[in-house]
Amino acid sequence: MMRSPLAILIDTNVFVAAEAHAEGDHAYGPAAAELLRVAAAVGFRVCLSAATAADVSGAVGDVGARRRRALRKYDVLPQAPVPAAVRAVFGHPDRVQHRNDMQIVATYATGVAAFLVSNDAQLRSRARRSGLDNVLSLAEGLAYLGMLQAPRLLLPPAATRVEALEVNIDVPLFDSLKDDYDFVTWWRTKVVPERRDVLVIGEPSAPDAIAVLKDEEHAPWEPGAPSRVLKVCTFKVSEDAQGVRRGELLLKSVVEYARERGHARIYLEVYPKREELIEWLPRFGFSHVMTKQSDELVYAKRLVPVRGDPPLDPLQHAVTYGPGSVRVERAHIVPIQDRWHRRLLPEATDQGDLFAGTEACGNAVLKAYVCRAPTKKVKPGDILLFLRTGAGPSHVTAIGVVERTTRPADVGELVSVVGTRTVYSAAELAAFCDQGQTLAVLFRMDRRVSPTWRLAELHKADAVHGIPQSITQLQPGGVEWLSSRLDASY
Repeated sequence: MMRSPLAILIDTNVFVAAEAHAEGDHAYGPAAAELLRVAAAVGFRVCLSAATAADVSGAVGDVGARRRRALRKYDVLPQAPVPAAVRAVFGHPDRVQHRNDMQIVATYATGVAAFLVSNDAQLRSRARRSGLDNVLSLAEGLAYLGMLQAPRLLLPPAATRVEALEVNIDVPLFDSLKDDYDFVTWWRTKVVPERRDVLVIGEPSAPDAIAVLKDEEHAPWEPGAPSRVLKVCTFKVSEDAQGVRRGELLLKSVVEYARERGHARIYLEVYPKREELIEWLPRFGFSHVMTKQSDELVYAKRLVPVRGDPPLDPLQHAVTYGPGSVRVERAHIVPIQDRWHRRLLPEATDQGDLFAGTEACGNAVLKAYVCRAPTKKVKPGDILLFLRTGAGPSHVTAIGVVERTTRPADVGELVSVVGTRTVYSAAELAAFCDQGQTLAVLFRMDRRVSPTWRLAELHKADAVHGIPQSITQLQPGGVEWLSSRLDASY
């Protein structure tokens, strides 16, 4: 089945919530209705799987009649075969709900839609474990479509270090933690009196996300290891804030905090039921290192290589040890106009720093750069030096590591490729495609360059000649110069 230029697939629960909104009797009915409104405004078709249509058609009475009429507003897709990767995750489900979920994921796996929206955490986790991207919660879907409709600079802080006693623990952010253990007692007898460092996104009175940190002399899975370790006692993001990528912002701040204090490793403990967090952590270099008697899973991340370990390839090095650690083999200068720089790299502005960032979708780890550069030299693991232009003398402000590149055939494919990393509107992405062959570069933000490097410094180091007008590979001598500069910055 060919990919629609612009389409989203919603699951049964989102459909039900949207259709129940008019009656005002669904918890996330307003959000679901807003998703459909914004989708229409951006130009997305809203699709349903055959399983969803069959499920909602089976309702009896007036509810069933209303839902069957409502189906006419959607693009109901035929049943899709279940690919092996999806079958491996779902197995042979014996419950109708799980069979329907499998069919929804199988339909999405055909490539018929740019992304899948579901408020079912288990369905999202299974879809991602099937190897599918752009699988979003309702809040994430709204944020993504909002960016495609009108990118905006909101200027919220990336993270703020506060005293624990300033934090209001009576807000919904902490409800699930209170269900897991005696959170209130722990907070009042450990966190507050020990004055543990706390990072929050948002106001302490109503945080969007929070991390509670504790210095430890030894790692629990390697009690004899000499290096200090940072324990992330709590890492929690509000459901409403996940759509603006607060998790990445918070993790980036935790990593920077650990580097400032000389920690070689970070770890946290996760209950098995937190499937999405378990699926998310390896994307940022965490691995499962032990299981406690309480069944909690311990996930750990190194910030520096261990002496004697074989070197990783540059991309895997960035995932495993970054952000803030790179292995330089090849590098490229990426000229970026000031108007795009402010949106894509807000943390690299003159006023920005890690703990006072700017717009959420730009101020994250996983990003996408879109241009019309003809180069075919940019490969996974290559280093990107972003050269800000149009705001005084050109200067390098930020470092990225390439994950992959692609040349989308049309705007539908481009929207799907950049996914939730986008800081471009749908109209801007369409304009890129209309003006010729487009290059999308997915990359990981490694660090802000401070102080910035003037173009004259790169000329003096024989890293690049002239004034780059497009993506330009560094000269061989420039790679050695770059390695020494990056090593010196941490």
